[in-house]
Amino acid sequence: MRPVPLDYSATSERPAWASLPTEVRQGVAAICGSSIASAAPPVRSGFTGSYAGVLTLDGGRRVFVKGSGPALPHVVTALAREADVLPQLGELNCAPRLLGSSAIQTRGEGDWRVLVLDLIDGVQPGDPWCPGHPDAVAAACVDVARIRGSRACAITTASLGEEIGEDEHALTAIDELVAGRVGWPDGIPAIGADARRDLARLAAKASAALHGDALVHSDLRPDNLLIERGGQARIVDWNWVMLGPPWVDLAGLFPFFAWGGVDIRPYAALPLFDGVPTDDVDAFFAILVGYLIHGQDEQPPPGCTPALRAHQRFLTAACLDLLRARRDW
Repeated sequence: MRPVPLDYSATSERPAWASLPTEVRQGVAAICGSSIASAAPPVRSGFTGSYAGVLTLDGGRRVFVKGSGPALPHVVTALAREADVLPQLGELNCAPRLLGSSAIQTRGEGDWRVLVLDLIDGVQPGDPWCPGHPDAVAAACVDVARIRGSRACAITTASLGEEIGEDEHALTAIDELVAGRVGWPDGIPAIGADARRDLARLAAKASAALHGDALVHSDLRPDNLLIERGGQARIVDWNWVMLGPPWVDLAGLFPFFAWGGVDIRPYAALPLFDGVPTDDVDAFFAILVGYLIHGQDEQPPPGCTPALRAHQRFLTAACLDLLRARRDW
């Protein structure tokens, strides 16, 4: 077991509840149908500086609230998308319940978007992976993968095979590494020439490997997972849903599992992977490497915290580490 080189519970700095525009606080109270008795310090997970925190209502009920204004337009868009997706996930045991959402006009900060969710009382897994947590997370991934075909297509038309598998930046980043036109990313153990060629060959197969008709969360990492006291895993932040193979969400956690000393073989033997070629799964890891390498040495996009680049570097190393073991590089 190796420690994860960044703390996924402390990757952002967010505004306090009291600092939000009055109209936003009043709008949240209106959604809740109650005045706000108290606000906990905002959570520090995630890679943006938008508001996210637990509020206690008069009467003692607690809710989780997310919100952002036009200073972070990509977050506003993401919140609007999640507000559209969550009501369509009622059959899932792992998804949070949306209590309400609203676009709120403020006097000084333009239009805000807020979401009010039922509170999930849980802990973030992964550092370390406690007994039972990988099983719970795998069960949640199986739960999501039940939504397929027309049900999944009604929720999203975005294709993982196109959005990630055909990402030009990712494919170019790998091609440049193979050709020696760019140096190996700092802080990430290099792989040999034959392994780099294999990486490029796999990445070229990613588009075909990642086409499918199952609903895919597509952004699973420790800070998007919570383990409740009863042991059930819940999945949060549903703004990047796509269509893809049913095995993708679980496979995307394999680098985190393996880095933390969890044997991935029992999970790779689950029915989700029946008939799936090893190269298809490895093609997913390969294109992730290219996707994550791109922009690592640049400043984070506006509104994103520096921890985003640390996440990219860690997950790149974890994916390559897993590929070394799986392909005997």
